[in-house]
Amino acid sequence: MKNSRFGVQFVFRKPKGATRSVLPIYLRISAGGQRTEVSTRRSWQPVRWDATTGRAMGTREDARTLNAYLSALQTRVYDVYLQLVNAHQDVTAEALKDGLSGVKKSGRTLIPIFQRHNEQLAKLVGAEFAQATLARYEDIRRTTLVSTNWIMSL
Repeated sequence: MKNSRFGVQFVFRKPKGATRSVLPIYLRISAGGQRTEVSTRRSWQPVRWDATTGRAMGTREDARTLNAYLSALQTRVYDVYLQLVNAHQDVTAEALKDGLSGVKKSGRTLIPIFQRHNEQLAKLVGAEFAQATLARYEDIRRTTLVSTNWIMSL
């Protein structure tokens, strides 16, 4: 699913029991058969909304300002899409949402880092470190691995 198709649209989400004439606008991102929604932090009147284009109707200043904001938001989603494709990462609705909000997911976890440290330390046993030092670090890694697996099983 590296280079999947995706869609972007702006929709209203009516809160339960809402009788207001102004509703919040959400950005709906669909990719890979999944979808997610992100608040645009803007509200608008549904009677002044063109559902076909997903934009505010009219030429008044408030409509032009909202449409410019929504267009900029849509452009940012397309930019995130291109970044994912160029980085050869999976294009998913969540990945687009995370990229839009600036969330970076780190691939580094404690166990692989500890394992690499121990491998480097093993090369230095006899020259700079004693075998007992390596054994202590291996015990710590093993204990951490067991603890992590125990926590994950909860």
